[in-house]
Amino acid sequence: MARSAFAFGNSGRNILDGPGSVYVNAALIKSFRLLDRGYAQLRCEAINVLNRANFGLPVNYVDLRNAGQIVSADAGRVIQFGFRLQF
Repeated sequence: MARSAFAFGNSGRNILDGPGSVYVNAALIKSFRLLDRGYAQLRCEAINVLNRANFGLPVNYVDLRNAGQIVSADAGRVIQFGFRLQF
């Protein structure tokens, strides 16, 4: 078995720290009564309202050229609308 020139050796688990993540989610809901036996509901939900960049973990393979660099990020702000009819 060939060994790489760069290796962690006997390092413990989870010794590498990455950037933190902050998500602020919000929802607006409005319900309406329809006649005597039904309801309608309008919804607007927003995920990551502040549109903060939440970066992924750095590359942890030490024998790669981009070791230690952050090369990924989570999605930005997502807004979805919904309508629910219950009778």
